[in-house]
Amino acid sequence: MTATLKPRILIEDLSPLEELSDEEMARIFGAGPNRNARLGVEALETRDLMAAALVTPLPASNGIGAPTPVIAHETSMFPQAEVLAGASNVLNQKVVAFDVTTTGALTFNFDTGNYSASIKLPAGVTLDTNALKTLMNGQLAAPKVEPIQAITAFAGLKTSVSSDYDAIWASFAKAYGGGNVYLSTTRFTDWASPENAAGTIGTAVVTGGATTGQAIQEAKNIIIGELGNIYTWLKHKAPQEAENLVAAALKSMVTGKAVTTPHLAVKFVNVNYKYTIGIGAAQLAQGLGVSASKSITSVHKGFAVIWKGSGDSLSSLTNSLNLFSGAALSGKSDFAALIGRLANRTDLKGLGKLADAIFKTDSSALADQFVVSKLSSTLGISKAELQQLYQPGNPIIDLRATQLDERLTTLLGRLAAGNEGSLKVTKLEFNLNSYEFNAVIAIRHRHSWGSVNDILAAVGKRVGQWVDKAGNVVNQKIDAAGNTIRDIAYQVGDRVTDIFNKAGTLLQRVSIDTAGQKIATYYTSGVATLQRTWNRAGDLTEKWEKTATGTMRSYYTKGALSVQKLWNSAGDLAERWEKTATGTMRSYYTNGVTTVQKIWNSAGTITERWEKTATGTMRTYYTSGVATMEKLWNSSGDMTEKWQKTATGTMRSYYTNGVVTVQKLWNSAGNLTEKWEKTATGAMRSYYTKGVVTVQRLWNSAGSLAEKWEKTATGTMRTYFKNGAAVRQKIWDSGGDLVQTWEKTATGTIKTFYKNGVATAQNVYDTAGNLLRKATGGSGIKLPGWLGG
Repeated sequence: MTATLKPRILIEDLSPLEELSDEEMARIFGAGPNRNARLGVEALETRDLMAAALVTPLPASNGIGAPTPVIAHETSMFPQAEVLAGASNVLNQKVVAFDVTTTGALTFNFDTGNYSASIKLPAGVTLDTNALKTLMNGQLAAPKVEPIQAITAFAGLKTSVSSDYDAIWASFAKAYGGGNVYLSTTRFTDWASPENAAGTIGTAVVTGGATTGQAIQEAKNIIIGELGNIYTWLKHKAPQEAENLVAAALKSMVTGKAVTTPHLAVKFVNVNYKYTIGIGAAQLAQGLGVSASKSITSVHKGFAVIWKGSGDSLSSLTNSLNLFSGAALSGKSDFAALIGRLANRTDLKGLGKLADAIFKTDSSALADQFVVSKLSSTLGISKAELQQLYQPGNPIIDLRATQLDERLTTLLGRLAAGNEGSLKVTKLEFNLNSYEFNAVIAIRHRHSWGSVNDILAAVGKRVGQWVDKAGNVVNQKIDAAGNTIRDIAYQVGDRVTDIFNKAGTLLQRVSIDTAGQKIATYYTSGVATLQRTWNRAGDLTEKWEKTATGTMRSYYTKGALSVQKLWNSAGDLAERWEKTATGTMRSYYTNGVTTVQKIWNSAGTITERWEKTATGTMRTYYTSGVATMEKLWNSSGDMTEKWQKTATGTMRSYYTNGVVTVQKLWNSAGNLTEKWEKTATGAMRSYYTKGVVTVQRLWNSAGSLAEKWEKTATGTMRTYFKNGAAVRQKIWDSGGDLVQTWEKTATGTIKTFYKNGVATAQNVYDTAGNLLRKATGGSGIKLPGWLGG
């Protein structure tokens, strides 16, 4: 009779980074202050190795090879060679308990403040919209999953989800234009599954199993989210019709019937989803005698709202971009009021419990203020950033080039289960039609025990705690991947943690000084490529990153990016970006010298642009994004030209040696109205009517008016001045014939009249204006020399 044998080596499922006391470290690994401690088999006998697949190398004689948690037996039961082979396999094999990737989605409307979450977690848990506040408070993490129970925790879990949603959107955008169609969000299509078609919810939420009341509540939240998006889109396209059109869309969603109005049409579509169901650990599943995974396809529902009214798609998107003002929530109160008005519409009466639940929504509860504030700060993006990323004609703006993915990872990273769990943002988009931010995340739940060899190799100075010659305390351990983690507490108070791979190459260094500043540096092949700095409060203050094309250093104020500098691979400064309370400035450099500079105000509208070339410098000023003033300097720094646009017209000035010499003015219609020119002999100012010069004045070099010329509908007049006073004047009729001359002398005034170019009459006046002499015909008319007399 064979007695029941107690395993000699059992390793329990502890985190590889678990802190051990000095006594535990000395007792288990033979390191630390107790120099007499040693590593022995007895020290390992109380650690359980919970991996069903580890029994497979052992022979199946006497039924021992069947899946059981028993790892070691009396060696006399098996041939020595088989025992050694099985032991070697056990010692070197890295055992993964579970490795499953689940998906999740997070949305936030920058206009109405509506938000939603649907994140699949282990043990049949779904993190829904109502649990977001708990998550934001830092009080929610992934459920603890015991590795050996993973088969039940992940059984039936939908993982590796894919669908043809993007292809359906692309087809509608191609057919109608991206600004003229709204496709229901993935939030809606995820919910509109066959399980929910009958109005019941098949998944569980954090608060427990779904009930009929919960089903209505979830459906209500989904549809209100869609209504908010549709409202934002339609109020930009047709503000006066927005309420009626939203009412039509609501009726269509609740009844499931297509709708057509003069302005829009609502059509329903099928969205094909493909799921992989299982735990993703084939070896563990096989050892436990269950199926690891399988794939299924499920048809979900969606809808498209197609704009039939006036206005083209591109103009609609441009208008939405121009109206964007960040997470201002400018439509929050308007949308809440809209829901209240919809409840009183007779055409929406009798639509059922779901519609009633929507109409009874407490406007103050549409969006929790704490969650909205947290999402606004985490997902903040400016109009200038959207303008840089916007592809004309496409309302879906890809935000993966921003740093929002890092902020989301920080916010949601605690949701991954297992000691090697991780989270990755796979989709990050902003919809210009609806002002909704959409993020899709992949959460990898992974747990690895490492191998027994990893533990046995960690003897001596590889693992343990000791004091170096300088008196600094060194604490060293091995993680599940075989990396060495060395933590040094320096006597001066600073603390440094280094992580090395198995080859001894530095992977990461984290230092915390006495002021509480934390610096994390990441290395590639032993070379620093990324560095982040946090202050005592935990706010990110600086980030440095090196790539193949150059280096970027970013500075943060209260966690928000405020300054960014870029260097090329040669080490020359190439670009600098700075954000202040009043706006944003971006500078571009060539050979370390500023060559281009752009300035935006706090609303994200460009206000100024400066550019330096080989021939000189140009500075442009903008009002509401439109250039209104431009100045040019030559390479010597002298101003050469100035252009200015006002509400009444445009003025362009030209300079010589820094002095204005020519100036031209145009009216708002673009017609030249005035020209001023300065020469070495004086100055001339000309006035234009419909592009034709009608008045002209000349000044001498002393600045005194010397001559004036004016053209009217009846003729032309030229006046000559001396010391600022008129002394001579000629008048021509519209045919160009001289009709009158006038001259002032020291003794009086002479006025002469002409017909067909011949003087016919002349009046002579004294200085007091009294007529002295009057001549007619050819008798007594004497012309002065300047008139040919």
